[in-house]
Amino acid sequence: MRILLTLFLSAASLLAGDPIVMVVSPNGPFTKLSRANAVDLLKGDATQIGGKRVTLVLTKPSFTLRSLPAVTYGLLGLAPTAYLALTKQAKMRGIPLDPQFMDTPEAVEASVAANSAAVGFLLKAEAKGAGVTLISLD
Repeated sequence: MRILLTLFLSAASLLAGDPIVMVVSPNGPFTKLSRANAVDLLKGDATQIGGKRVTLVLTKPSFTLRSLPAVTYGLLGLAPTAYLALTKQAKMRGIPLDPQFMDTPEAVEASVAANSAAVGFLLKAEAKGAGVTLISLD
């Protein structure tokens, strides 16, 4: 029942237009990224931008956080479990797609703030913008 509720809430937030934001360090080189850049990073088609290796930072799969399902469904058309499988397949093919998964949106922001080569993804409603720059993907 909890899984169905999570899927319903995730789909509802996508349908309601809850925007996804990229979270970047204000001191980092990634202040002008597009939706296409985001998709390429998440799929592992791009692992560097401007010659810098990008560290992806996402929330963990959770019953209460909506960011990961919104990001994977909204940007890739994949369920979170399918995205996790995609990351494992990428590793087997030698593609360095290895996102860091954090417990909370605040932890995503803290990780990105501490690493200028990191890019995080959150729902705008879950992002606080503490020490980071938020880039809208709409």
